[in-house]
Amino acid sequence: MKALFSDRLWLPKLGLAAALFAWMGHRAQVEIRDLHPNISRVAVFGDALRDKRVSVAAREVVGHAPDGFDLDTDVGSMRILTAERPPQGAIVTVMGRVAGNRRIEATRVQINEGWKWKRALNYGVSVATVLVFLWLIRKRFRLRLSEGLFRSRC
Repeated sequence: MKALFSDRLWLPKLGLAAALFAWMGHRAQVEIRDLHPNISRVAVFGDALRDKRVSVAAREVVGHAPDGFDLDTDVGSMRILTAERPPQGAIVTVMGRVAGNRRIEATRVQINEGWKWKRALNYGVSVATVLVFLWLIRKRFRLRLSEGLFRSRC
């Protein structure tokens, strides 16, 4: 057990830890994909995925139909079966069940007001927060290029 936490062979240990982390992420992605299929899989394999739950986030409404409305997706138009009719051009998030190829029966439709400017503002605030944090801790660390390391002054 002592060899596991020693500084010897740290590079292979780091590689092994990264490989295990990547494997766990891949395994989780496979299991989630089976439970909640992607919108592009619904377009192609809709009948095989019938009654599976699906989530479609932040898509634009491109048209209306008597039984619902159409969303613009990466794989083309997708029909959402619901009584609600959001305005054309609105950004919506839909939760529902697969009802066939390119058809989703909506259980919940949310109109995302101001999605475009709120998303840009969110990124701007996040970047500003990181820059302010780095500016505040700038005196805590100094760069020693001759050693090739960041060293704490403490």
